[in-house]
Parts: sequence; structure tokens; C-alpha cells
Amino acid sequence: MSQGSLLHRFQIGFADAGRKRRDELDLRIARHSSEVGEYLVARVLAWCLCHETGIELTPGLCQGDEPAVCVKGYDGVIQTWIEIGIPESKKLHRASKAAKRVLVFPHRGQKGLPLEEPVHKGNEIEVVDLGAEFLHQIADTLDRNNKWKVYVAGEQLSVHDGQRARTTTIERTRPFRARR
Repeated sequence: MSQGSLLHRFQIGFADAGRKRRDELDLRIARHSSEVGEYLVARVLAWCLCHETGIELTPGLCQGDEPAVCVKGYDGVIQTWIEIGIPESKKLHRASKAAKRVLVFPHRGQKGLPLEEPVHKGNEIEVVDLGAEFLHQIADTLDRNNKWKVYVAGEQLSVHDGQRARTTTIERTRPFRARR
């Protein structure tokens, strides 16, 4: 854990009706001192929504050439590259060449995504928007130890923190242009 980091624990009861999956997840994540709560919440929820064998959280911020979350195959090669926030088009280009699937979870909405520049396989990059206000509301409840119940039914995502449930609609788009 780097200097200035704070360790957060997430004990998550996770259920995804569409994938017929239930899991009990126990995550410990180092939060960099400059990392905003919404970014951390988006990382945790991206990990939940994309959870499968081989999923890994990278150290987070300040790891310019790595994804925030990734799914590696048995051979160690990145199969799914997951970015949090607003990545630069160069990083998306590199990601789409390195992985079969690229997802972007913006933590402050889609405003600012580099839509002008064409990106390698840009039309295949999926943006998964959970809603900036939803992420903000959950970030306001963050503690060092967090116990959540996370439910996915279709495009509805609900997070219950033990006191209050919050629900959002997952918006999936493919707004990038492919480089010719």
C-alpha cells in the first residue's frame, strides 16, 4: 500500500438475476489520497458487475498503462480491460489493441469522454454509465468497513448499505468512433 493510501474493506452480498449468479465478495482496496469517493465506488461496482474467474483490481490511480480492473485468461493475457473515469483516447486505443473487450465506467457522467478522436475498434468499446448522482450518494456513505448488498436485475442496479437502498438504471452505450 502506497504512502497516503487508506484501506477500505467491502463485504458484498451480490446477486445478478440475469446471469443467475450469487456471490459473497470480500474486497480490500487501497484508496489513494487523491482518489475521490465516486471513483472508488465505480471501481467496486465495476468489479461486481464484471465479476468472473480471473478478475483483478489493479492498484488504482497513478497506474497509467494499466486498467483499473481487468479480467485475465488462464494464460495471464488481459481479456477484458475496464477503465474508470474519463480515459484519454490514447489509453482507449492501447486497451482496444490489448484486450478483446473494453469497458469504461465514468464516475462523473459521460461528459468529457474523448468522442472526437477515432479509436482502434472504438465502435466496440462499451460505456457503462451508473449515473454520477448515484455514485455520489453512495460515496457519501463510505467508511473503512462497508457492508453492501448489490442486486442486478436487467438494467437496474441496487446497492443497500445496511441503512438505505439506492437504485439506478445502468446505461450502456457505444459512443466511440472506430479508426479506419
